[in-house]
Amino acid sequence: MAEPAGKNNLLPPGLWTALLVTAIVRAVTVTLLLTVFWGTPAVSHLVQDIRTWRDFFAETQAGAIPYVNLTKEYRCWAGSSTG
Repeated sequence: MAEPAGKNNLLPPGLWTALLVTAIVRAVTVTLLLTVFWGTPAVSHLVQDIRTWRDFFAETQAGAIPYVNLTKEYRCWAGSSTG
């Protein structure tokens, strides 16, 4: 006799597949960024953003409110090579 649907399944159908696909795409993306695309201007800019914004993200995750408890400005076209 079949059991009622969902009784033993704690996760919705397709969630494991979505998680697996996400993990694979993430691993491929990080691998490509750290190898093939490492020397490109786009990745260099991305690395600089991560490096300079880390403190801002840490403070906001700790409860600080941007533009109230702390300030961090990002000029228009700051990362652009044309501006």
